[in-house]
Amino acid sequence: MDFFHPLFWAIHEGRYSEWSSVYPPLNFLLLKALALIAISNDEYANAFLLRENATALPMLIVLFYALVPAFVVTRDYWKPFSKVEKLLIYLIYIGSTPLLFSLERGNLIIFSLLVLPFVMSGSVNLRAIAIGILVNLKPYFALLYIFYLLKGQWRSLNISMLAGALFFLLAGLILDREYYRLFENLLGFSQSQNLFSPREVLAMPSSVSAFSYVLALPAFAGSSFSELIPQPTLVATLINAFKWAVLMFAVVSLILARRVLPDRWICSVLLAMVTNLGVSVGGYTLILYLVFVPIFFEMRFRYFYYMVLTLLVIPLDMISLKHDLLGLQDVYLTQQTTNVEWSLGLGSFLRPILNLFLLAALSCECILAFKNNLFKVAVAPIPK
Repeated sequence: MDFFHPLFWAIHEGRYSEWSSVYPPLNFLLLKALALIAISNDEYANAFLLRENATALPMLIVLFYALVPAFVVTRDYWKPFSKVEKLLIYLIYIGSTPLLFSLERGNLIIFSLLVLPFVMSGSVNLRAIAIGILVNLKPYFALLYIFYLLKGQWRSLNISMLAGALFFLLAGLILDREYYRLFENLLGFSQSQNLFSPREVLAMPSSVSAFSYVLALPAFAGSSFSELIPQPTLVATLINAFKWAVLMFAVVSLILARRVLPDRWICSVLLAMVTNLGVSVGGYTLILYLVFVPIFFEMRFRYFYYMVLTLLVIPLDMISLKHDLLGLQDVYLTQQTTNVEWSLGLGSFLRPILNLFLLAALSCECILAFKNNLFKVAVAPIPK
């Protein structure tokens, strides 16, 4: 429904006033173009009826999710890998837990995988435009603007911000005269304390903020886990403090090593920071790591990174830590009402921790690159 809700509002008014959407206008514009091609009737009362009648669209989503990763692994910067290796990586990826989770929800983050390769390997101007597009798909990609601040590339920063503003204004003017309310909705979204249920947060978290979020909820005090953590508020504070310490360490490492790091390394660290930011970015962001694979190959700790990526994608959730019977619920695929059992898997616990350690390791990589450069400068022969 992460696909069909936006699709419904792409063809109906009130997306920013009534639905309070946090999707930038470009998403709705792309979906509206799809609706003109694939939907013959837009007179549906809600997104669920739209999904029920648009029988071909789910298969189109599946096809799109299968083709986009193939596009990524065929980009030029994947040259270190053979065709067989690319095929194996592709097959592992499309069967990975994060991608299947995103496919189940139909999340629109898949669009970003069409653009991210140009951030990693495109020309200076192409990268600037690509970042402008990414911000118009998911606002948290604005963190990539830090790249230009670190490098002092003010012209490229201006190009990227201008491109982003133009995409936003043009898409907004074409789509909805109230598109400016996006900023108000984003502010409300970021400040909401009870936006997600514990089950939603723990379904596929990418950030340890999921733990602090659940621990801070009043409902946690009455759960069976409360006996294991007698002071949940204190633990939640410590978890958040540790997360922000790692994020600040990443920022410091980038500042120190900004002159010696390849551009794609800096962008990789910034994207890893995005996945660790908080609950609102969602576990969908773990699918972004596909674009990192060739970049990790260049790094000193490559084997550690590949080990972490492996643990992120395998179905650790099959190892259940807790079960809970939710009772009778309607199941979409079978069109039946059946007893649904919720399970908290090991993956929900390990992935955020692994992801934070991955960011910490990348930061250490940056520090080592900085120290090695200092050593080279120190031992360089004095010119005669």
